[in-house]
Parts: sequence; structure tokens; C-alpha cells
Amino acid sequence: MPITIVSAATALCFVLTGPLVTTMLAWVDELDNEVDREQRATGSYHGRFRVHDPARRHFKGPHYGVCGGSRCFKTILHPNGLNCAVEVWHPATEYPLLLEDAIEIAAEATTKVPQFPLKILNIEFQTLTAWVHWTSSESFSGRYVYQFGQTTLGCAVEVHDLRTQTMIDVTDYALW
Repeated sequence: MPITIVSAATALCFVLTGPLVTTMLAWVDELDNEVDREQRATGSYHGRFRVHDPARRHFKGPHYGVCGGSRCFKTILHPNGLNCAVEVWHPATEYPLLLEDAIEIAAEATTKVPQFPLKILNIEFQTLTAWVHWTSSESFSGRYVYQFGQTTLGCAVEVHDLRTQTMIDVTDYALW
């Protein structure tokens, strides 16, 4: 199933669906479970992500620090016209899960399931469109790379312009 991109006057949304989402979340969950097991047994994961409070070891789920619990990972999208490369970075690994799928431009969000929407909305979208390096007609051309960092507090959003080698953090931290 293709990655659906909805580009509207007030939002930019990437909706990952089907086997891509299933593969991505299964990989993240497998790593989270591995981290959780080792943290419970030893108090850390390979010497990282230490659990300083002994009582914390009794709570289910991994602990990655102040704002990180289960399913805290970074998704980087590289749309290049017809396809979109997807990198998924997990805090417990030094390598990403690499996936790719076709792009489908749509006027509204898809109802396909399972789905994993990555959105740039409201103030975040206003910040992006006001950026001096933003050209909406090149949104999916390969010029821009979109990075979404999921945490337990919210989702950090960065957009990288490959042409100018600049980056903007459009995250609306007021929502956190």
C-alpha cells in the first residue's frame, strides 16, 4: 500500500499504511521488549538507559530517559517524486530499519488500516511555510527530508532542505 501524502492549505500529512506500518511497529516493539527485559534484569540496557530508581524496574516497558518510554523512535521520510524511503531509528540501535513504498498524493486522509500518520499541522505548518527555504511545489521532489521524533511527551518535527543544507525545527513545544 502506498504512503498517502495529504497536502492542504493548512497541513502536510504523511500516512504510512499496511505492511509498512506492521513491519515498522513490530521492529520497534521487539526492540522495546528486549530493552525492557534487560533493564528489569540488570538495571540498564548494554550499560545505557540506566534505571536509577529500583522501584522503576517493576513497571512494564522500557525506559529511555525523561521523555522516553515504549514506542519512542524517530521516523525520517525521504519522498522523491514517485517513492518514499523511510528510515526508522530506535534509541537502542545504531542502525535504522530501512523501508520504501510508493507515494500517493491525496486530497484527504486515507482510511486504510493499520495506519501511522505523521503530521505537520497548525503552528508547525505555519512555521514551515514561513521558512525562507520552503517551496511548497517541491515538497515531495526529493529536496526536503522530514523527521518525526516520537516521545512520550509529543512529536518533534524537523524539515531538512537538502539543496541549501539547512534545517528547521517546526515543533510546537507549547503542546507538550
